[in-house]
Amino acid sequence: MTPERASDYLGEAERYAGRRFERRDDLMRLLGAARSPEGAKLFDELLFLSKFSDRAIGIIRRTGPESDEAAKLTAELASATARISELVGRLLGGGGADAALPVSDHASFARLRVLIGDLAVLKNFELHSEGK
Repeated sequence: MTPERASDYLGEAERYAGRRFERRDDLMRLLGAARSPEGAKLFDELLFLSKFSDRAIGIIRRTGPESDEAAKLTAELASATARISELVGRLLGGGGADAALPVSDHASFARLRVLIGDLAVLKNFELHSEGK
């Protein structure tokens, strides 16, 4: 996807979501990296895991961290978060999305959480667009 098309695509997704992406620059870099067939495959996995992680975080918030449901999701969320960081690193070759790599403290996880939320919106937009 060309940078111009990526910007238009993000604009359409923002209108769909009713909000601006907080990590728009990182999304632009990730979309640029997804131009190759391998990059597109990694990006698809990144979107899927981000949607799962975003929902899991929401469930844990609603049910509380001590619930049985949260306990089951916590291990899966940790694995998904590690994979998301790895995918971002592979897509960007270690550059850009600095907050996503590595997840070593609360602040870096908080920044990754914002990126995950933005990516989850992109996945929802993609699903919505396919259904039209």
